[in-house]
Amino acid sequence: MIGNRRIVALAAAMAIASLILGATSGVFAAEAAAVPVVDDVAPPNRSRPRVGLVLGGGGARGAAHVGVLRELEKMRVPIDVIVGTSMGAIIGGLYASGVSVDDLEETVKTMDWAAALADRSERRDLSFRRKKDDEQFPINFELGYRDGEFQLPQGVIPGHKLDLVFRELTLHASSVTDFDDLPIPFRAIASDMVAGEPYVMGDGDLATAIRASMSVPAAFAPVIIDGRLLVDGGLVGNLGVEVVQDMGVDVIIAVDVEFPLYDFEELDSAVAISEQMITLLIRKETRRQIERLGPRDVLIQPDLGVFGSTNFAAAEETIEPGAAATRAAADRLGTVAVSEEDYAAYTAARTRLEVRDEPLAFVRVTHDAKVSSEVLATRMDVAAGDPVDAVTLSRAADRLNGLRLFERV
Repeated sequence: MIGNRRIVALAAAMAIASLILGATSGVFAAEAAAVPVVDDVAPPNRSRPRVGLVLGGGGARGAAHVGVLRELEKMRVPIDVIVGTSMGAIIGGLYASGVSVDDLEETVKTMDWAAALADRSERRDLSFRRKKDDEQFPINFELGYRDGEFQLPQGVIPGHKLDLVFRELTLHASSVTDFDDLPIPFRAIASDMVAGEPYVMGDGDLATAIRASMSVPAAFAPVIIDGRLLVDGGLVGNLGVEVVQDMGVDVIIAVDVEFPLYDFEELDSAVAISEQMITLLIRKETRRQIERLGPRDVLIQPDLGVFGSTNFAAAEETIEPGAAATRAAADRLGTVAVSEEDYAAYTAARTRLEVRDEPLAFVRVTHDAKVSSEVLATRMDVAAGDPVDAVTLSRAADRLNGLRLFERV
């Protein structure tokens, strides 16, 4: 890896990111005997309609999904399956894994989005050489070098910090590999950059699936799953109505939070015109999905105005519009609401997965850098037998990332 040089593609990448919100890779795996803890409760009443929830992508606008979920709970509308894209995959995946609405709202309000998206290592995690690099090269752009050739990163933001955030948020579900085994069955949608079509993820690692679904092209490095190069699902599947139909539901609740089109006066720059072009492409597919909704289905479109897709610092402002739009559809949603007794049974069956306090079973380092695995394992400063928690694993990954030998850890 050569020095620290950060440059040009940022403007173009952020233009795309405002809409749809590695060269060399390093991975460490630390596994514990984590198992889901689920109470033995009665299954929910299956005589009622099977309800599917579709949460669309829209960057920071997608925080409105939290308000939607809160109102659905107040109305006692049980959700049997969830499909999410981009921010919809984040909110939907966490909720499907048993995270409460209160915890989701707290995450939206308190998460340091700037730090997660900046992807910059803390100085304490840098090696001595990288600290000197920071002093000599304050502008940070990294190039790779392999097989005699320089390599550009696959995204302006490799996504290391974001990966750690998602792993911490989904640690309780880390032992689940089939998303049908989550408290609510879940699917995340990404875009296959080679095939040019949606890629639906229903198994694997939940954190990785969420990360792939919101990996904005050029802004974030893509994610490789099953040999597929995956980026933000908003490009080809921003509202997964067809996906939830394939999961055998009777009623669909679809939440559309995509950015509105610019007015004539707002199309005053190349960036704005580029954004409009991408919005048109996304909008066309979204409209096709909306047309597939049936007479019993409910479409919720929160009034978010021109709230920016990258305005994560103020994302909590979208929660109430999401709730208001859901309340406006109360009459139609009431047709799938259940009694207090049935909803209590449904809620009990949605018991959050928990991780037992078990020690690390082993630590494995997989990488392709010209440094020994023993050196990397030593820098991680974790070992088999150590207690496992999100903070410990995140700190270990941060220390590896501070070497700046890898695009992602």
